[in-house]
Amino acid sequence: MKLIPPFVKGPISVVHFITKNCNARCSHCFIDFDNPITFKDDLTLDEIDKLTKSVGHYLSNVNITGGEPFLRRDIFDIAKCYFTNTRIRTMYITTNGFFTGLIKDFIDKFISANYTHLLIFSISIDDFPERHDANRKVNGLFENAIKTYNAIKDYKNKNILANINITVMPANYERILDIYNYLVDIVGIKSYTTTIIREEGVMKIPHNIKEGILNSYKNLNKKIKDDILSGKIDGYTGGLISKALNAKNIVLHDMIEQTFLNNSFITPCYAGGLFLVIDSNGDVKPCEVLTAKLGNLREYDYDLIKLWNSENAIKLRKTIIDTKCRCTYECAYTINILSNSKHTIKLLKNIAQIEINKRF
Repeated sequence: MKLIPPFVKGPISVVHFITKNCNARCSHCFIDFDNPITFKDDLTLDEIDKLTKSVGHYLSNVNITGGEPFLRRDIFDIAKCYFTNTRIRTMYITTNGFFTGLIKDFIDKFISANYTHLLIFSISIDDFPERHDANRKVNGLFENAIKTYNAIKDYKNKNILANINITVMPANYERILDIYNYLVDIVGIKSYTTTIIREEGVMKIPHNIKEGILNSYKNLNKKIKDDILSGKIDGYTGGLISKALNAKNIVLHDMIEQTFLNNSFITPCYAGGLFLVIDSNGDVKPCEVLTAKLGNLREYDYDLIKLWNSENAIKLRKTIIDTKCRCTYECAYTINILSNSKHTIKLLKNIAQIEINKRF
């Protein structure tokens, strides 16, 4: 099995945990909030500036996440480092949506700076209002998340998108379609992504409900696909990138459904190569699932490419390929799908199917 192509000289996509601090305490979170080390040594803005300058020629996408990333009041300055120091075309920001004012301030600065990147906010909602707030232990969180979603949509800017991400998990899987239908029919949400709960960190899934979770995930994805094809919801809207993301999600869901219960191997994983996770303290990992790390940016003077080329990183990439490593981590799957030509025909068919249905 081949490693990454020889012309690839660095990661094309990273997930950057800019903080582990969070105003919520979600029952399904994999972060160990009882461990005081969790909150120590976030990379400073100056350190992030050095990091982004080191990887600027290669990177095309960054996912900003946490914790709750809007607890860092310098979040726009962090984003600016990526906008100005790298060649990224897309930036995702994962948020619980509580801080509507801070998010609007971020968008206002983005627009004032005349950036032309595709900016996507993924807002987490997993249940009906009261249950959502109880699961995440924040009163008013559901209401604020919807306010944030609507505020982003009100900009009517083709480069600024919002979606609601639904995680299928032990706390909600038995009523997942009811939750989705409520969000569509009553709340009026038009764009969705889905995730299925992963066993990692402090999160463990009771074995006897795994099949039920998977079936709910399948039913939810089918419903979303059918609603996009019928025009009831939009999915991502905009240009070619948005169309590719809608098509990619259909392929991704099919793969995850095959892997979740049976641990089936579907496609080579390029985590640690084309894709990396940067932890808040500078640890660089191949993904969110594996505990092994390539190294720490502070040990390499914030030079991510130097770290990427280290002996340990090369060895770890080879291990991932040789062992046919697989999981249900959506961010890694995205890169594996978009960078592997064997999935291109499926993507093109999905794009065509969605576009034809929209016209008729």
